[in-house]
Amino acid sequence: MDDVRRQLVWRPSIPLASLRSGRTIVLLVTGQSNAGDYGEAPGARYGPEICEIFGARLMEARDPLLGSDATGYSPWIAVGNRLVNARRADAVALALAVRGGTAIREWLPGRSMNRMVQSRIADLRRFGLEPDYVLWQQGESDALYSPQTEKLAYAAALREFIASLRSAGITAPVLAAVATRTRWNAPDPLLRAQQISVVNPRVSIFAGPDTDALGPAYRRDGTHFNAAGER
Repeated sequence: MDDVRRQLVWRPSIPLASLRSGRTIVLLVTGQSNAGDYGEAPGARYGPEICEIFGARLMEARDPLLGSDATGYSPWIAVGNRLVNARRADAVALALAVRGGTAIREWLPGRSMNRMVQSRIADLRRFGLEPDYVLWQQGESDALYSPQTEKLAYAAALREFIASLRSAGITAPVLAAVATRTRWNAPDPLLRAQQISVVNPRVSIFAGPDTDALGPAYRRDGTHFNAAGER
C-alpha cells in the first residue's frame, strides 16, 4: 500500500472533461502476471491521452501501472499509443486488476481476485465510465499447478467469472487470451482447448491473443515478456 501511495503522488491528474471531448476507449485489464507490470520494455510515450484510473484518481498513465503487483512494465501504454496514433481513439483509459501467480479459481465470485475486479469497476463508475473491452490474460498458473480435473473445469470457471462481470452490468466484449506457456512447461494442449472453447461471439466473448505462440525468444525469463514479446 505504501508503494501505491508513492506512485499516486507523482502522477499528474487529468480532468474528466478531457476524456469527454473526444472518443475514449476504456480497457479493463485483468488476469495474472503477463497482464500486468512484469515486462521489461521501457520507453512507451507518456501523455495525457493515455490515462489510468485507480481509486478516486484519474491520472496520466505511467509504468508501473497501478492495479498490478509488480514494478516493471506492461504493454498497455504502448497499446494506447497505437490506438491513438491509428485514430481509433482520441484517448485511452486503463484500469488494471492483475495479480501474478493466481489460478482461475481465485477469480470466481466471492473470491479476493473477483472482489478486486469489482473494485476497479467501481473506480471507473466514479467517473461515469464503463469498459469498452475487457482483456483477460490468465492460465499459466493452472497449466503449472492445477490437476487435470481442474484443467477440465477451466472453461466452466472462466464462464463463471465472465458471468460475474455481466451480473455487475458489464456488457463489454471480453477478449480472452490463450495463455499456458511458462519457463517450466510447453503450451498445455488440454488447457488451451478449454480456453479456446470459451470463445463465443454470440455472447460477446472473443479470441484474444494466443500468447503461447511467443516462445523463449520473446520472454525475459521463459515466462514473462521481454521487449519483443510485449510488442
